Amino acid sequence: MKFFQSLIQLSNCCDNRIEAFMKYRRELDIKHFARSSANQGNLFQLIAGMQAIKLDNSETEKCWQWERRQVKIFKISIKGLAFKTAVRFLL
Repeated sequence: MKFFQSLIQLSNCCDNRIEAFMKYRRELDIKHFARSSANQGNLFQLIAGMQAIKLDNSETEKCWQWERRQVKIFKISIKGLAFKTAVRFLL
């Protein structure tokens, strides 16, 4: 009987850990989706406004803005990869 009680407690502990992992993963997915969709919109604006960008001579500024957005997306992707590795190790 005591064995089954400890097995149930262990199961509940694992369930709580899995829930916490899933919550964190969902937050990472939401951040990644938001950054990617914003990046796609900005990229579309960049392509559509290419003439104005060239006339204003702001190619370098727009290039840096695009690069900063890519870095943010990359950082979220790295967090997701680290999270997957940690989950595989812990579970």
